[in-house]
Amino acid sequence: MAIRRQGIYFAMITLALAQMVFICLRAPFTGGEDGLQAVPRGDLFGLFSLADDMSMYYFVAVPFIAATLLM
Repeated sequence: MAIRRQGIYFAMITLALAQMVFICLRAPFTGGEDGLQAVPRGDLFGLFSLADDMSMYYFVAVPFIAATLLM
């Protein structure tokens, strides 16, 4: 959105977008810099529990490695 502008308009849009991000970080419903807390992990397709740290690790690691090899 800001890339197509030139001169002072580029600077104004860039600053406006930065202010929007700053406001979202300070909003109470986002948790600020701490993020959302106590979000339950749930189950993967109702078959595997992601509450365990190692199962969550593999749930993230396998698609990451597959995407890296695909690239």
